[in-house]
Amino acid sequence: MCVYCPETDECYYISPSAHGVSVTLRIAPSKNGQLAGVLNAAAFRDLPSLIPG
Repeated sequence: MCVYCPETDECYYISPSAHGVSVTLRIAPSKNGQLAGVLNAAAFRDLPSLIPG
């Protein structure tokens, strides 16, 4: 699935089967510096390969 974010003018590619009912991507670091359980949106910019290899 491809999701467009107008704030960053970027597309993010999400695999629905890899996440539960919903997924939240962070486009900016959390104010408290939390890293555990945080999905950085930048990691979802590249289109995943559909052919294993």
